[in-house]
Amino acid sequence: APSSVPQNSDPIAIVVDISGSCHNIIPTFLSHMASIVLDSRTTKVMVAFTDDEVRGTLEYDDPTQFVADCANGINVPNGGATDMEVGIAKCIDSGYTRVVVLTDGYTHYSTEPDAHIIWAMTTNITPAYGETVRL
Repeated sequence: APSSVPQNSDPIAIVVDISGSCHNIIPTFLSHMASIVLDSRTTKVMVAFTDDEVRGTLEYDDPTQFVADCANGINVPNGGATDMEVGIAKCIDSGYTRVVVLTDGYTHYSTEPDAHIIWAMTTNITPAYGETVRL
């Protein structure tokens, strides 16, 4: 899991890339989501399933339930095109200042948002802003 996620109780949001190029790595993303939440020691988590829109969100006040749901399988919507910044904006608008983006990196990058962004990448793409960890 991305180990650069700070360990404190601040809420954490996870943007999951559900675009066509990521369909085969969604199960890997689910296992990383559980690890991110456990490692960060957060008390609140939001997930935004994103392609070029936010196709679904989940919010938990109980990280233990979130981890259990990741293990048991979360219903992940199918997506197509890609714009992870839409998901990042949704998380920030919902009050989150720590956002982890699980993606292959084939997305649009524009202006760095006012939040701590960690890109958890399955490729060697380097985003225009934020921290990058490789999955």
